[in-house]
Amino acid sequence: LAAWTAMLHRFTGQEDLIVGVPVQGRHEPRFDDVVGFFVNTMAIRAHPVPGMTFRALMRQVSERTIAALDHQDTPFEWLVRRLARRDPSRTPIFQTLLTHQYAADRPGQWGNVRVRSIKHPIRVTTFDISMWMREYHDRLDSGIDMRTDLYEPASVESLASAFLRLIVAAVHAPDTPLEALPLIDAAEAEREKRGRR
Repeated sequence: LAAWTAMLHRFTGQEDLIVGVPVQGRHEPRFDDVVGFFVNTMAIRAHPVPGMTFRALMRQVSERTIAALDHQDTPFEWLVRRLARRDPSRTPIFQTLLTHQYAADRPGQWGNVRVRSIKHPIRVTTFDISMWMREYHDRLDSGIDMRTDLYEPASVESLASAFLRLIVAAVHAPDTPLEALPLIDAAEAEREKRGRR
């Protein structure tokens, strides 16, 4: 979440960002055996500012996420009614989402029902742009969904490459200021430099 926020900050220049984060809504044992869709969405606000290091942003995002989890049962629609004006052209409060799921590699069992995951292509997205991650026991899959009326596929591919570079650099040197985290590799930087001459 901190890396996604850092990347959004770098791409947009914004210093006040809100990212939606779905939560499972089954933290109480009484819901363990209940069938249903309990997912709720939290809005996590961050303020990346010039000179801030990735470690400092990570600490800020962590503290705000933990604080939001204390209120994870507050229905998102309740927040919308109190905080946002409805605009049919966009989602209220935030326009970007980050989803992280734990996924099973093998079919599972739920009572007498055998469960397996299926791949289903996304045809419609509610948000302007969203990053999803699925964590397996031995790997992490990820992808970006976007509104095709707002973004070209090539732009999203560039965004995905930039995100990967940023997160690798941030993990290796978390005390790097956000504006110094690389979004392009050395060869691309040289080409861009020559293009400006």
